[in-house]
Amino acid sequence: MEKSRKRLTLNERVIIETLLNENKSKSYIASILEFLQKVKQKS
Repeated sequence: MEKSRKRLTLNERVIIETLLNENKSKSYIASILEFLQKVKQKS
């Protein structure tokens, strides 16, 4: 199954930029975004 691609929201872009500026790893950022998507789906 192919993953669907979507544009990032402004909130997601801000989170990514903030974490990159804090020198967090890409895998850490991915796990944070994955968590936020799960929370978003529940609400």
